[in-house]
Amino acid sequence: MSEEVRVLVAEDHAANRRLIGALLRPLGFELVMACDGREAVERFREDTFDVIVMDMQMPEMDGVQATRAIRKMGSRGASIPIVALTANATEDDRRRCIDAGMTDFLTKPLDPRALHATIIRAVAVSSGLLAKDAGDDGAASSAAAA
Repeated sequence: MSEEVRVLVAEDHAANRRLIGALLRPLGFELVMACDGREAVERFREDTFDVIVMDMQMPEMDGVQATRAIRKMGSRGASIPIVALTANATEDDRRRCIDAGMTDFLTKPLDPRALHATIIRAVAVSSGLLAKDAGDDGAASSAAAA
């Protein structure tokens, strides 16, 4: 499945973009990078993706603002899975992400297996191959607890 998955990665730190690329490209994911939330919104407006990986704290427009903007872009924006990335692992941070419209939540430092599993699960749910509540005790929950 991963060879067909287009991922928009919104991350302001170049080192983190390189790390995400190093983790996902060898698995066959096609990645498009954005340096902040505003660029992520523009790239989403111009292109088609299967999932978005969104850092929470970025200049110009943070992950919450970018997610809200994308969610307002009609049915395509309402249905795209958006996975939050954050160094903040509190329940309040998780709730803030979900309230903004993000579909999942991963903490930094990234667990490579959790990142891969969360993206695959998000795409499977989005495409109807997996029920939304299936595997709720899966990768993202364990990553958030780590």
